[in-house]
Amino acid sequence: MVFFGTSGIRDLSPEILDCNFAFKFGQAISNFKKKFIIGYDGRPTGQMLLNASIAGLLQQGKDVYNLDLCTSPTLANYSNKLNTIGIMITASHNPLCYNGIKIFENGKEFDKNKEKKLESILEKKITTKPVQWNKVGKIFFAQEDAKASHISLLEKIFDINTIKQRKIRILLDCANLAAVAVAPMMFRKFDAIVLEKNCTPFLSPDRAIEPNYENLKKLSQEIKNLDIDFAIAFDGDGDRAVVLDEKGEMIGLDVQLAIAIDYILEKTKAKAVVCTVESSLLIKDIVKKHNAKLFLTPVGSRNVAIKMRQTNAVFGGEPCGEYIFKNALSSPDGLATSLLFAEIFSKKESLHNLKKVYKTYPIKRLKISCQKNQKSLFMKKLEKNWPFKTKLKIDGLMAQEDWGWVLVRPSGTENFIRITIEAYTQKDLDQNLKKLEEVINE
Repeated sequence: MVFFGTSGIRDLSPEILDCNFAFKFGQAISNFKKKFIIGYDGRPTGQMLLNASIAGLLQQGKDVYNLDLCTSPTLANYSNKLNTIGIMITASHNPLCYNGIKIFENGKEFDKNKEKKLESILEKKITTKPVQWNKVGKIFFAQEDAKASHISLLEKIFDINTIKQRKIRILLDCANLAAVAVAPMMFRKFDAIVLEKNCTPFLSPDRAIEPNYENLKKLSQEIKNLDIDFAIAFDGDGDRAVVLDEKGEMIGLDVQLAIAIDYILEKTKAKAVVCTVESSLLIKDIVKKHNAKLFLTPVGSRNVAIKMRQTNAVFGGEPCGEYIFKNALSSPDGLATSLLFAEIFSKKESLHNLKKVYKTYPIKRLKISCQKNQKSLFMKKLEKNWPFKTKLKIDGLMAQEDWGWVLVRPSGTENFIRITIEAYTQKDLDQNLKKLEEVINE
């Protein structure tokens, strides 16, 4: 059985991810270190899984630093500070009926080979003998120290003085989950006027967790009646952030990524950035403008982080709002993304006007329901009947052609096949999407 997907373990909870699994997980991972960090994103089943995992660790004699409600980047940073493994109970952007586990070690996402070793321990279902009563582990509560450490790191990366002078009026939508623990406090520390939405822990938010166009429509309408400079919407564990301008319009995930890359390359004069295969033609235009090199990876922030280290890239991003910064963490950080756009706004003024500078191309992102055990069969059938001239296997199946590109890949976190197609003209997009759909529907 494979427990790990693109980003940790994720499934329905408590139907599948229950106390028994969390306890056994704590026992299994205890083999890797002498002390551990743990936190959760605020989901209804989060405390249950958190405490069961802690119990499994304590029974094996391991000390645990409990960050309680925290973001994944806060926990990742603290794992680097304490030189150990961090366990984050979260299902990221998935609905509240899901939960999961992300693992970090020394600020990085857990190594794949170690994931396989951990899976093999879990699969054996060995009853682990507990330590003696006087060697049971201890719990240390470290939420405040972890938050302070994370903010201190971010202060070294961004132009905080300029942000403070601008006295930004910002709306933060934290989905009533992890970002509640740090985002409002951080921006107030930096002299911003903060309006809060979905910033009450343990209540159901008035939107779905993933911060995308469809789920942020209500927020968009509300912003139109507010006097703010811009808004940030976070996902469940605070590692991705989506920007809405002063008129309540989403910057757009492709344009948001382009603005970030354009600004960072201009500021740093660096010559390398990393993005995933889902990135748009606009990104290629921006990188070319700066005479820099774009490195593409399979989808997944761990892949982006590894390629960044290999190429000494200054920045890595995915078109979902997950960004990695060279001098920060080796994993995505929504708090860092929010400060980046606070800095950009402080120097460029209106984000609504700024986004108009960027030329976009027709692009469409679709998803097809597909159960986990059917994904491989779907992809094999599609590969056999692939209707395009080129066939790349960086991640799933991809064609890069004169008219544009198309990518079909199985989701690593949900029961979907994801399709992204982009073309220089709407006519080319429609024609090639139809060609693909005909093959899929055969």
